[in-house]
Amino acid sequence: FPVTISPLGDFVVNLADVSGSRFLKISITAKLYSEDFEEYSKLKGEEKHAYHLRIDEELQPMMPAIKDVVITTLSRKKSDEVIGYENKIALKAELKEQLSNIMHGEFKIYDIYFTDFIVQ
Repeated sequence: FPVTISPLGDFVVNLADVSGSRFLKISITAKLYSEDFEEYSKLKGEEKHAYHLRIDEELQPMMPAIKDVVITTLSRKKSDEVIGYENKIALKAELKEQLSNIMHGEFKIYDIYFTDFIVQ
């Protein structure tokens, strides 16, 4: 199935630590797929570009909901819940599930990538 990469944004959230002074700065990119479009590999140049534009057009109206899900999910976390490899993998899975619940169009989330991740 065809996949495409789409940035979901940069986020800075206060973490739920008792001190209230820790924050997470994160950039998230999603790998999206469409089960309905099997001819993607046959597309050339302009057709392929139009396909990617369609993804952007579908995502735009969902961006407020996407950003809300990311911010509310992350702001519930304490710093010790996001630091470390296993915690990052669990966070990706949680975000993927939460975002999949709001994706009602043709394109679905296949994977989540953290392209920036700083806890301070």
